[in-house]
Formats: sequence, C-alpha cells, structure tokens
Amino acid sequence: MSTKPPPREQEQTIRSRKQLLFDADEPVVGDDGALKPRKSFAEYVRETPAAPLTGMAKAALWGIGAIVLLLLVVTILKTSGGGAKPPAPAQSAIFRPSRGVA
Repeated sequence: MSTKPPPREQEQTIRSRKQLLFDADEPVVGDDGALKPRKSFAEYVRETPAAPLTGMAKAALWGIGAIVLLLLVVTILKTSGGGAKPPAPAQSAIFRPSRGVA
C-alpha cells in the first residue's frame, strides 16, 4: 500500500530535485586554490596530440574486417540460391484422393 504525499508537498519535492539537477557545476579550483576557468572542448582537442595506430592494431583491424567480409559473402551466396535445389517430386508421388468413394 503506497501513501502519496499531499500535492503541495509533492510539488515542493519536485522543485527541490529540479534545482539539484540544474545547478551549475562546481567551479574548477587550481593547485594554488584560485578559481580557474573551464577549458572548452576546442582547447582539449588542441592539447591532445593525435597518435596513429600501431602496426599491430592496424593488422588486427584489417584481419577482423576480412573475416566479416568473408562471412558476409558466404551468407549472401547461401541465401541467394547458390546451392543445389532439391529435385521436384515425380508426378506419381502426388496424392490425389478419389472422388465419391466412401
């Protein structure tokens, strides 16, 4: 059995949770205790060096890509009717019930 708070109390709790969600983040404090402005995304991108993949990582990605391509080709060949079809049944094998025989 759940007891709902009165509408006024419920409205107040919703407002307090809304304020918690939308409060500004805490300011960034530097090593010396002074406030520092936050870095923008563009600044982070400029400061982060681009590191190319190693040879082993490239080889692994190419290998996985080749396996996926092979599986795709095999699946397409199997579903497109590339395999042998079963022979059609002979004419005598078709069941035809006789009429009027009880």
